[in-house]
Amino acid sequence: PDPTGAVGPNHYVHAVNRVVKIFDKTGGLLAGPTLLGTFLGNGNSNGDPIVMYDHLADRWFVSQFQGTPDPNTANDLIIGVSTTPDPTGSYNVYTFPLDAFPDYPHYAVWHDAYYLTANKFFGNRIYAIDRNTLLSGGANPTIIGFNLPGVVSNPAAVYSPEPANLIGDDFDPNAPGYIVYLQDDQWNGISNDHLKVWELDINFANPGASTVSQPLEIPTAPFDSFLRQFGTGDIRQPGTTQRIDAISGVISYAANYRRFPTYNSWVVTFNTDLGSIRPGVRWIELRNTDTTDWTIFQEGTYGPEDGEGRFMGSAAMDEEGNIGLAYNIGSVNTEVGLRYTGRLDGDPLGTMTFPESIIVNGNGVQTAGANRNRFGDYTHLSMDPDGVTFWFTGEYMKENAQWGTKIVNFKIQQDSVDIGPVKILSPESSAYLTSLETVEVDVKNF
Repeated sequence: PDPTGAVGPNHYVHAVNRVVKIFDKTGGLLAGPTLLGTFLGNGNSNGDPIVMYDHLADRWFVSQFQGTPDPNTANDLIIGVSTTPDPTGSYNVYTFPLDAFPDYPHYAVWHDAYYLTANKFFGNRIYAIDRNTLLSGGANPTIIGFNLPGVVSNPAAVYSPEPANLIGDDFDPNAPGYIVYLQDDQWNGISNDHLKVWELDINFANPGASTVSQPLEIPTAPFDSFLRQFGTGDIRQPGTTQRIDAISGVISYAANYRRFPTYNSWVVTFNTDLGSIRPGVRWIELRNTDTTDWTIFQEGTYGPEDGEGRFMGSAAMDEEGNIGLAYNIGSVNTEVGLRYTGRLDGDPLGTMTFPESIIVNGNGVQTAGANRNRFGDYTHLSMDPDGVTFWFTGEYMKENAQWGTKIVNFKIQQDSVDIGPVKILSPESSAYLTSLETVEVDVKNF
């Protein structure tokens, strides 16, 4: 279903292949389900939707692709941007014809552009789109294409560099756009596991002056991002030999960026094999300043030793520096469901310290259909404008051969009201109480 969703001040907009629903923040359905082609007004409902809330402009962004891998058909990106803060209202809709099928398009909000990466089979794979023109409803917005110098990809995996997605209201107006991609030493031409980061300097007034940098190479702890051949399936299921794909070798959507007073934080996640084709979620927090390069501040792999596979994660950092991480879980013992964890700022580095919490348990297995090994393709975690509430959506097995999606919000923070009595110290008996009696109790911060 390629589940995606974003949250604004009053709404949550959710899409899957090939429909959209709009909710209020208590879960009340306001609109839909509406076919993507009807919602965007182009008539076709093709898929790979992405929904974003552009908090800098208080506008909504809904996209899908159009076309097929056949180069003789339309290979377009369709983007709608709301004309008001109300996602149930009207949209300015744009069609961007490309030179090849734009599979797996992933977008990001940035101060100067909407950035896009796509699993295209040839031509440019990285784009910057003129955000100001889309927001104003202007004609013929500029789209500038790039390829990434020095990149290595695995032809057996989905090509998935991810752009930095701005969360929070603070940003450096001179900051370039950023793209990150994992580089696995299992891939031809890669000698050590690392991340590569590129900077994009965009000039919409003079597109030819736009540039992409040489990559910054950031060594990581060892990882194996590739589980099995894409399309064969990775995660075992109870009672069947049919596996489902965890989507190997990709940076998970989205790679969220937040600016703090003394540093910038960028959280990246992807699958890594813990052994015996059991995935865990590798998460990395990169940090830089406005004048220094990106380095790894902390990294870890979330994969408790319980035999379960955790995969297709999505993470972000709240305004207090706490990280929320949500993901799929499944194994030969567990139908595929959704869970989350997190950590507080100041907790031991490289660890998710919050107990794993259930979003929804699976209640069936996937065995039917022409693409019975395909599952999800991505999950999507977004940040509430309040700065502290995470909103997440993903696929789970609702019943045998039928998937569902779930939307959840959660916080990773210490409760401010969690004090309670533990023991009455005095008096030891109520037999001698007067009308003015001092009572002493022990209390505890739970």
